Amino acid sequence: MGDPCCTPNRFNCFEVPDVFKLGDRWYMIALTGDVYGQSKRWDDPEITCATVVFRADRPEGPFAEVKDNLVLASKKNVWQGFSARTVPRNGERLMFFTRCEGVNGRGRLSWPLRLVPRPEGGLNPMYWPGCDAAFGAATPLAREGRPMSDTDFMVTATLELNDAKTAGVAFGNYLAMLDTAGKVLLFDAAENKLVQDRHWPIRPAGIYRLRFVVVEDMVDLFVDDVHVMDYYLARLHGGAGRVSLESGGGNSRFVEPAYRAVKPWVP
Repeated sequence: MGDPCCTPNRFNCFEVPDVFKLGDRWYMIALTGDVYGQSKRWDDPEITCATVVFRADRPEGPFAEVKDNLVLASKKNVWQGFSARTVPRNGERLMFFTRCEGVNGRGRLSWPLRLVPRPEGGLNPMYWPGCDAAFGAATPLAREGRPMSDTDFMVTATLELNDAKTAGVAFGNYLAMLDTAGKVLLFDAAENKLVQDRHWPIRPAGIYRLRFVVVEDMVDLFVDDVHVMDYYLARLHGGAGRVSLESGGGNSRFVEPAYRAVKPWVP
C-alpha cells in the first residue's frame, strides 16, 4: 500500500471522482458542496455545489487541487451540474454531467462539453463543436428578436458591452446577462427575482463571445465558449414569449447575432 493519491483536506467530503490523462498531465474531477457539510471555501462564497479539479504528473498521484478552478458550479439550488463523467473521443476529452430537475428529483444527461487544459493550470469546460450538427442553419437575429416558438435553440453573438452595465439574451420571461460588476446572471423578469448568478471576469466595455443554448427546460450559458452556467427552468415554456437581445444601463453592440433551431428528429 502506498500513500493516498489525493488528500483534499479543505473538503469534508468529495465523491464520484473521474481520473484521466489530457496532454502530459493527469487530472481528477470530483463533486463536493454544502450537502456534505462543506463550509464556504470558494472565491465566489455563494456557491453550494461544485465539481473541482485536481492535477498530477502520474496516475497514482499525488493529485493537488487546482484551487477555485471549478468545471461546474451552482448556487441557490444544489442540483445543478453534478456527477460528471468523461470519455475520450478522437484525442479530446468530453464531459457529461447530470442535469437535475430539482423540483421533482428527475434528471437527464447534459450535452457534451470539451475539457481543455488552461494555461494557468486546471481545465476549462468548453463548448464542443460536435454539437453544431444537431442544429439547423443559422439565421440573423434582430435586436427585437423573434417569437419563442422552438423548444430547442441556440443564440450566438460577439457582444461589445461599450457603456452598458448588463447585456445578453431575453428568452420568454427570463434574462441571461453578462454584468460588468463581474458576474453572469439568470433573472426571472416576471417575478422580478434573481434565479442564479456566478462570479465571472466580465469587465466594463469588454468584448465577449456569447453562446446561449436552450434544450427544452435546460439552459446553458457560455462566455468565450467556456461553460459558465447551467440551470433547469420548470416554467420556461409555460407561455408565449420572444427571444431577443437586451442591454441595461447603457448601450451595447451585438455583432453577427445568429439564431439556430435544433433539427427535427427523424426516427
